Amino acid sequence: MAKTNRNPYKASIFKQHQKPLVIFGAIFVLVLLLLTFFIGIPLIIREQIKLEARLEVGPYVWEEKRVRNVLEVNEEKDYVRYTETLHYYFREDLSVGSQEDKMDIVNIPFVALSTILYQKVYSFIANSAIDHFMEEEKENIVQRGVKVREFIFDGVKLNPMYESLANLGGIQLPAEFADGTFAMYNRKNGTETPEYIVNRGVKNVTKFGDLMAFDKKPELTWWTNSSLPAGAQQYCNKINGSDGGMFPPFVTKDRTIYIFPYEICRNIYLDFVKEVNYQGVPAYYFKIPDRMLANPREVPTNDCYLTSYGHGLPDPPFRGAYRMFTCKGGVPLLLSKPHYLGASDAIRNGINGMKPDVSIHDVELEVEPNSGMLLRINRRIQINLEYIPLPDITAFENVNHTAIPVFWVDEAIKIDDASLEDLYYRLIIPLKIVAFGKWIVVGVTLVCILSALLQMLFTNQKDKEPAPLIPNGTKLGETLLPNCEKS
Repeated sequence: MAKTNRNPYKASIFKQHQKPLVIFGAIFVLVLLLLTFFIGIPLIIREQIKLEARLEVGPYVWEEKRVRNVLEVNEEKDYVRYTETLHYYFREDLSVGSQEDKMDIVNIPFVALSTILYQKVYSFIANSAIDHFMEEEKENIVQRGVKVREFIFDGVKLNPMYESLANLGGIQLPAEFADGTFAMYNRKNGTETPEYIVNRGVKNVTKFGDLMAFDKKPELTWWTNSSLPAGAQQYCNKINGSDGGMFPPFVTKDRTIYIFPYEICRNIYLDFVKEVNYQGVPAYYFKIPDRMLANPREVPTNDCYLTSYGHGLPDPPFRGAYRMFTCKGGVPLLLSKPHYLGASDAIRNGINGMKPDVSIHDVELEVEPNSGMLLRINRRIQINLEYIPLPDITAFENVNHTAIPVFWVDEAIKIDDASLEDLYYRLIIPLKIVAFGKWIVVGVTLVCILSALLQMLFTNQKDKEPAPLIPNGTKLGETLLPNCEKS
């Protein structure tokens, strides 16, 4: 029996805010449903030189509600400033298992702290601290018996030694570490995002929905390419496109759609693939092209995503994945498509058990081209831990350099039934009527032209008909004499 999801925001898009709140309805025209599919790795073992993911666990599904709190509408500069409050509601009826399920997963805090310590302090100090951690505190590459809810939201309780070692190395741990715990979405349930500033598109409709700033900054700072001359444009730091919920109207097949999902620290872009039909609505189907995650040696514009740890650590130019440590406090995380779809052999061959499938592991989007309205998007990403050999660190100096898959998510957002019906009757049907009416007008016009041509042809033929040799009314045998006037 399906369980009821008690969601107080089910019928509401905007939450009443304690601050003065301006409601700008065009900002949030869809009700978005997010389904997160979590895949854990219950057992990661080292067998000679390869790691093996023995089993996928899940999916575990959460419904997400994004409540947009509009803080300002600036008509002069044509923007809206807002934050989002994220609420996650576990859907046990859609999940395989419960949040209390236990898993064995890779120990991200231990590997992360060991890697960062190696870079921050002398290797012999780092080696002593890591050895103590393993021998006395019993830390290891695998965390056993971790509950799903702890790993995702609530936080896995950490040994107090983590904080001590972080202080030793002067390490500023990222948001995933909070209050002595570690979780991938630590303290994110029911909290506000940084501020967005979005173009309203009133003065220029082609800019509708484009991000003008995020977290009070017009650009990012994580991907600065120091090799570029001063004042040069930092391509990878630019914030392009929308937040993924709205797009400018009149989408064309040659347009590249840009989206900025701040959780992954960078822009993504999608190219047109084909025309599709979404529940009766003609739509354009877009996907991420291979060049977005291509090797920087193959696509030079990706060069600023080729980051280096330094300190003699390996820096292979990956294809199909990129490092996130610059925006994650030095934690050696890699982002890829699920099951390393499209990744280089250097990544895929490092671990057994991966089964990439383009039909369920790719990023895809469907949009109604006339209005630019989002119909469906599946943002599928995989978070991996980069397992790096650390010279002179006993526990890590002989390990195989590889990427360990931690989990992958499918953020599935689709238009709700009421909005789809409204779109169909307000836009699609009128367009069909116009299209049908256009051919009726063309048909009637052709009939009129054809009728006029036939009439002209008939009239011309009548005018050219020769006069009869015998006048009408002449009787048979009657002698015809010339009509002469009497003089």
